[in-house]
Amino acid sequence: GLISLTRENRKGPVFLELPLDLQAKEYPVKKIQKIKIAPVKYPSKIQLENFVHEFNKAKRPLILLGSGLNAKSIKNFTSKLNAFNAPIQCTWNGINNLDDDHRLNFGRPNTWGQRYSNIIIQQADLVLALGTRLSMQQTGFNWKLFNKFGKIFHVDIDQEELNKGHPVTDYKICCDANEFFIRSSSMIKKKSNQEWIDRCNAIKNHFPILEKNYTREQYISPFNFCDTLCDLISDDTNIIPCSSGGSFTSSMQILRKRSGQTVISNKGLASMGYGLSGAIGVAFAEPNKNVILLEGDGGFLQNMQELGTAKVNNLNLKIIIYNDNGYSSIRMTQKNYFGGDYIGCDSNTGLGMPDFRKLAESYDIKFYELTPKIFKNKKKLSKILNKNELSIILIPIDPEQTYFPKITSRVLKNGNIESNPLNLMSPVFDDERSLELMRNPDE
Repeated sequence: GLISLTRENRKGPVFLELPLDLQAKEYPVKKIQKIKIAPVKYPSKIQLENFVHEFNKAKRPLILLGSGLNAKSIKNFTSKLNAFNAPIQCTWNGINNLDDDHRLNFGRPNTWGQRYSNIIIQQADLVLALGTRLSMQQTGFNWKLFNKFGKIFHVDIDQEELNKGHPVTDYKICCDANEFFIRSSSMIKKKSNQEWIDRCNAIKNHFPILEKNYTREQYISPFNFCDTLCDLISDDTNIIPCSSGGSFTSSMQILRKRSGQTVISNKGLASMGYGLSGAIGVAFAEPNKNVILLEGDGGFLQNMQELGTAKVNNLNLKIIIYNDNGYSSIRMTQKNYFGGDYIGCDSNTGLGMPDFRKLAESYDIKFYELTPKIFKNKKKLSKILNKNELSIILIPIDPEQTYFPKITSRVLKNGNIESNPLNLMSPVFDDERSLELMRNPDE
């Protein structure tokens, strides 16, 4: 029964706690029941017809692919997706559903998402959210302003997620996202949507992915590093962008996933320390592929003892540590909301940090410390990143590094915190062309 829970409805891990008095108890084999797989939840005819009707008359439709949709399991997925001929976006967990170079891929909207992607989803007059919870990071914490001019079809296997109330959605469809996608794609009336696609391309081409950030010359920008990383790593690479903090958000803004690559994060939990364990698991699962871990120094410290596991198994794993001498997220919060009254965020305020070179040497792991000069040597950097070995690569990150674009919040006079909607990221673009592209056609 417990095992069957992992295979029905929202498939995934189930936490099982065994009390001490049960751990040594014998259980007769004859009492073990055969695992029953829950039947697939199909969309109803009227649900499909309602969606197709609204989609066919929409002027600016958009499809948001979450991790509840499994592109690899759907036969002729690309042709079915092309049948919609509408802009497509992926959640961070759903990044593997579509390569970045697909003509209809318009990025990954999120509170820390790509600016152009956030602007586009806010201008859609119909959003089909397939297999995504539409969490607050997906919609923005100011969820009441998420796609306020459009209709939202929310397709998810979990009725509680559909009913949670944020954001407000027009159609709540509890079924398997794969089945809804397959069946609706065959019913859609073919249309060009070219004017809307052209506008999306104009927005995408106008707003840069690499925005201006503060990085002193002795450090390396995490945005620039990730951009270069995408150029240098091979197609058969698995990328683990850890789970939280600046190393995660900068990676998910910049990453360009190519065919053959897989990106695996822990976005649902965002637990610090996931990165190294997750990368080790991936390296065991596909030992013939190169595995790249992008992790912050603070998150790495939560689970660094697992270096022993990586070493004893001689995994093909590159452990890239963004070293900014502490917890950048805590430091940023204390700077923005508490006037820079720092405590427990770096070695100067009570947080002890190791010598990463000595740590690597203690495990007999190959160690590289990048400098801006080495970073500019792309041939040497490519060799380091693609070599079949276990290594630690230390990237010097400015403790004062900024992480833009982002959704900013402000403290109101009553003490409440209010966030901007997705389409208003900081810093503000207020030139005439930007304002024209940011303006919703329905306003």
